[in-house]
Amino acid sequence: MVSWGGVLKHEGQIQEQDWREAATIHGDAARFIWYIDTDTCEIDETLREMTGLSHAVGRVSSQVFLGQISEGDLSFVTLAVKETVETGQPYRAEFRFVRPDGEVIWLAGHGELTETENGERVIVGINYDITQLRKEQERANLVSYEMNHRIKNIFTIVSSLFRASARKTETKEELVDAFEKRLNALTALNSVVMANGNMAASLTRVVETVLAPFNEGRIRYAIDDLQLNNTTAQTIALVLNELATNAIKYGGLSPQGGGVDLRVTTTDETFRLQWTEDAGRRIEPPAKANGFGMSVLTGMTASTFAGKPEIVWHDTGFAFSCTWPIANVRDESTIAGYFADAAIADQGAAAPR
Repeated sequence: MVSWGGVLKHEGQIQEQDWREAATIHGDAARFIWYIDTDTCEIDETLREMTGLSHAVGRVSSQVFLGQISEGDLSFVTLAVKETVETGQPYRAEFRFVRPDGEVIWLAGHGELTETENGERVIVGINYDITQLRKEQERANLVSYEMNHRIKNIFTIVSSLFRASARKTETKEELVDAFEKRLNALTALNSVVMANGNMAASLTRVVETVLAPFNEGRIRYAIDDLQLNNTTAQTIALVLNELATNAIKYGGLSPQGGGVDLRVTTTDETFRLQWTEDAGRRIEPPAKANGFGMSVLTGMTASTFAGKPEIVWHDTGFAFSCTWPIANVRDESTIAGYFADAAIADQGAAAPR
C-alpha cells in the first residue's frame, strides 16, 4: 500500500498541507485521490495546471477528469482502474488527455488501492506529462519506418543496376566500370540526403555531388534551389548520372570537346530540369535507344510524381528536360514515397545512345 501520510487522515476535503506532505514522498509528480464509493476525486495544483482543470478544486465528480480523456483511450483507462478496484493490484496507464483549450497531451498514470482511516476505499496515484517523450518516440518510429523503406529500395535499385549493367557489358572490366559509376552516384546521393538527418536534400547539393566526378569546368549551372524529398532526389541523381556518363562517351563532355548547360527553373506550379549538350560537332542520333539509360530518363522520371520527360536531338547534341508539379517534388517533412515500379530500373542496360 502507498503511504500517503496526512493525505488520508481526513474524511473531508484534502488540505493543502496534506498535499505538501505527499509531495515530499512523490516528488514533482501531479497527484490525485479517487474516492471509489462516491465516484469523486481530488487533484492537486500541479495536476490542475497540467490538465487545465483550474476549476477542479476540492472534491469534484470523477467525470471532470475522466470526461477529458481521449475517447480512444478512455475504455482502456477505465478497465485498468476497474481491475485495480477488484483485485487490489496497482495500475499503470498512458493516455491522451484533451485540455479544455483543445490541446492534447499525453499523461502517464500510476495508482494503488488503499483505505482512509474511516474505511473509505480510495485510489491514490500520480500523473506525469509525457507528451514530449511520446513525440520523440513517434519521431523515432517515423525515422525507423523511413530507413526500413530506404534500405529495401536501395537493395532493389542496386540489384537492378547490377543486372542491367551485366546484360550490356562484355568483359568483367566493363561491368565493374559501368556498375561502379552508377553505384557511386547513389552512394554520393545517400550522403547528401542524410546529411541533415531529415532525409531531404538541397537540389544544388545533389547536382554538385553527383556531377563533381564529371565536371571539369564544362558543365554550366543555372539552378533555382529548393529542398527535395528523397524520392525526387534519388531520381534526379540517377538521371544526372546517366546524362553525364553518356555525354562523356558521345556528346558534350567527350574528349573531342563541347559543353553542357544545366538549368533548373521553378514556378508556383512547376519544377523543370533542362540538360542541353553542345558537342561542338555534328552528332548523329542513334538508330535505337531503348536501354537502361533511356528507361531512367523516360520511365523513371514519369513514374516519379507524374513527371513529363522530353528528349530532343539537334545537330550538335542531345537535349533532355522533365517537368514535375512542384508540390510533388518539394520536401514537406513527411514520409516520401519510393520508386513505385522497380521494374523500370530493370528494363535494360544500354545508355541512351
